[in-house]
Amino acid sequence: MHLWTEYEGNTLAGYPLGRLYRSEGRSAFFVTTNAEGQPAMLRLTEAHFDEPELIARWQKVAAVSHPNLQTIGHFGRTDFDGVPLACCLVEATDGSLSDVLRERVLSVAETKEVAEAVGGAVAALHAAGLVHEHIDATNVFAVGETVKLRSDCARECVGDFEADTPEAREALRQADVRDIGLLLLRCLTVDWQGTVPMPLPSPFDKLVPKLLDGKLSAEELVATLTPPPIRPRAVPAAPVVAAGAGVASVPEVALPSSVPQMRGTGAVPSYAQATSTREPAVAKPSTEDPFDLGLGSLRNERLDAGTATQPAGVLGRLRPMNARPISNKAWIASGAAAAMLGLVLWNTVGGTKHTATESAAAASVPEKVATTTAPTQTVKHAPKPSAAITEAQQNSLLSSGVKAGWHVIAYTYNYEQQAQAKAEQLKRKYVALEPQVFSPTGHAPYFVALGGSSDASRAMALRNRARQVGLPRDTYARNF
Repeated sequence: MHLWTEYEGNTLAGYPLGRLYRSEGRSAFFVTTNAEGQPAMLRLTEAHFDEPELIARWQKVAAVSHPNLQTIGHFGRTDFDGVPLACCLVEATDGSLSDVLRERVLSVAETKEVAEAVGGAVAALHAAGLVHEHIDATNVFAVGETVKLRSDCARECVGDFEADTPEAREALRQADVRDIGLLLLRCLTVDWQGTVPMPLPSPFDKLVPKLLDGKLSAEELVATLTPPPIRPRAVPAAPVVAAGAGVASVPEVALPSSVPQMRGTGAVPSYAQATSTREPAVAKPSTEDPFDLGLGSLRNERLDAGTATQPAGVLGRLRPMNARPISNKAWIASGAAAAMLGLVLWNTVGGTKHTATESAAAASVPEKVATTTAPTQTVKHAPKPSAAITEAQQNSLLSSGVKAGWHVIAYTYNYEQQAQAKAEQLKRKYVALEPQVFSPTGHAPYFVALGGSSDASRAMALRNRARQVGLPRDTYARNF
């Protein structure tokens, strides 16, 4: 028996083997090229007297044609240094869904795209009498701009040899459907234990439970996500009147200049003709990050009406999200907040000194007898708090107004003013997370908390959400 790395650099079944891409059990995938010189992968499986079964299985899968199913090219037998092998040439991939989910969850639009692709591929396999049995994020790939499901691991939909019944085959298909539900649940959540930890967005709040219970087939899932297009109502053509027939004259109706007049034939202008008279829409340059999470509400940003419904590529080609650079407006707002804080501190310290000086000067005004017989006493008046300090104190959440329970903590400060400034900064970018100052004791330390008091499950979900949108990875939830 050889190591898989010993196969690199050899030519098997007419295909040059490059580096070892991955191995699983008695099979391994190698980077290679097909007959046209395009990138591909060659699967090699050590034969255990089941080569005919493997080859027949790949032949049935290769006959299934679906745009979201990984293509199988060549399949057959070969050997390496006396070791018999079954080989299968499959389509090369650009990325895996599991790589993305290690970094972030998917948006609703991205999850819908995955559901349509995987559901359509599984429906095609079921219609051909096959089952997949390996539906998870590691077997969902991006091939160019298309999401595809791995195909070489599918097999015949046949139950145990002792109980191959229609009920047993239906149970195998329902297992595939349940795996689709688990995959969609994983796409939308970070930490999950097989149950829904938080309310799911529409329409998955209704689809995922039905998939997990086996009450929805793969074909019904695709039909629900992609309703049939609305066809335009056919307009009957004007009746053709024979020449010379007596017909009452009808006065011609003047049409607007923007509508073409169709004389004589009664034909209806085509869609291309009707739209050609309109002014061409000017394409608006997109400045959005192609790997954006779609969390415009969390950043308090306004989405453009023409681009809000368009997903940014196919899962951003299944790449993790890059960090969004800080805009100039954020720097200006931060500088304004710092200037305001400095002005408040200057008024607090400088105002006290100024009042003391004025009191001393007032005490030395001529009462000559008083200046020679009694020392001047300086009366200090407490400075009136500025409006900024009063507002900051009203907005801060100290222990007197906070309910006991779980809180999500993102930052910790020794001074309340610093904590309040950080909370205001976060509100401008993550308004939906409700950043606010929290102190369980009424004095230092002061925490920048997210949301308010809640139970453990909601706090953990909010913590995971905050980490995903860019807050520190050490953001934690604690019961106070």
